[in-house]
This record gives sequence, C-alpha cells and structure tokens, in this order.
Amino acid sequence: MAAPPLDRAAQIFFALDRDFLDVFSIAAKDPKIVGLPAYLFKPFSRRVLRSATHWVLLLRRAFWQHAGQLFASGNRANV
Repeated sequence: MAAPPLDRAAQIFFALDRDFLDVFSIAAKDPKIVGLPAYLFKPFSRRVLRSATHWVLLLRRAFWQHAGQLFASGNRANV
C-alpha cells in the first residue's frame, strides 16, 4: 500500500487532532502501551492529563511542520 499524497497525509494527520487529547490521556495510563511511565500518571485524573497533553499536541504539530521543512529543503543541514 502506497503512502497517500502529501496534502492528503496532512489532512489525515491534522484530522486526528480532535481525538488526540482524549486518546493520549487514556494511553498515558496504560503500562502495556507506554511501560513504566504509566504508573507515574495513574494518580492524575483524565481531565488533568488531557490538559497536560495539550503541550504534546502542540509538539506533534511542530514536528509535522519541521518535517515538511526538511522534506522541502535542498540543504537539510541548515533547517
């Protein structure tokens, strides 16, 4: 199966934003998914984790944008 075109890949990637905070806050507490760090998050409510994962969502978006810059750059050493 081939990867979707870049514009479609971006649509898919950013469409996941609406579910990302809930899914991430649930997955962060599951040791089968994240291992030992899950035990650090167990005491926190889902609401608190959802708020904290907002920053992870922002980093996720920044990584996508930076990957786009790397992809488009002819001289990746300066990006």
